[in-house]
Amino acid sequence: MIGRIFSSIHRKTDKIKTIKNIFSDYTALIILIIQMIFISLPIIEYYLVKNDINPIISGIGGLTIFTGFLISFFANKEIGTNWSASIEKDNSQKLITSGIYKYIRHPLYFSGLLILLGTVIYFQSWWSSTVLIPFYLLVNWRIKHEEDNLIKFFGNEYRQYMRKTKKIIPFLY
Repeated sequence: MIGRIFSSIHRKTDKIKTIKNIFSDYTALIILIIQMIFISLPIIEYYLVKNDINPIISGIGGLTIFTGFLISFFANKEIGTNWSASIEKDNSQKLITSGIYKYIRHPLYFSGLLILLGTVIYFQSWWSSTVLIPFYLLVNWRIKHEEDNLIKFFGNEYRQYMRKTKKIIPFLY
């Protein structure tokens, strides 16, 4: 969802086609549904459980969220018109390996994970933390599918990029 907002800022796309692509790609739709559930859980938990909120922990969560938004902004700026709501390629696209893409292959997914993790920490919502693992597993499945297609599109160029660059977390994974 966040990626969609930044994407529309940095590129001129056919908005109707983008919406159709989101709803025709079931993994994107499931990710959107998980995000909507995730957004509502801290609010529901706050009113039902009334946990005390530690401001220092919330500050750490806020910094994590901000970092996620920052990464999303720069990743979208770097990828420009190469981004697509669905897993597809046209002849005008090229493999982006500069900027943040020099360090990780999927910074937009990384930013989404940081934003979700930061939200859990910020609201200290343990109900929301239950959504992190299914979201992470779904993102990993989608990355596998995307990378299979990127290998088809870019061949050895993408395989070399995979050997040099981490998947989601810079310098680690």
